Amino acid sequence: MMDSGVSLSGIMADWGRQLIYEAVGKTIRVVAPDTREVLQQLDVALLDSNGRLAGHDPISDNLYFLASDGQIRLWPANALFATSE
Repeated sequence: MMDSGVSLSGIMADWGRQLIYEAVGKTIRVVAPDTREVLQQLDVALLDSNGRLAGHDPISDNLYFLASDGQIRLWPANALFATSE
């Protein structure tokens, strides 16, 4: 638990890209696992209202979010990198 009141809502490995995705509050951070350097971060609306990062599928390259209403929502992982191109 963090003192700031922001909770960790999921950590997922992306083995294809050799990256880790960390959902903290309403933000997903893309982290290099060897250096722990944050390479990219992006606010994701699917994390609003207590949603959480629940998984990554390497075949479809989708991130899975568990919404506060109990439904699973998909979001393309490559959207994390669209702002850096």
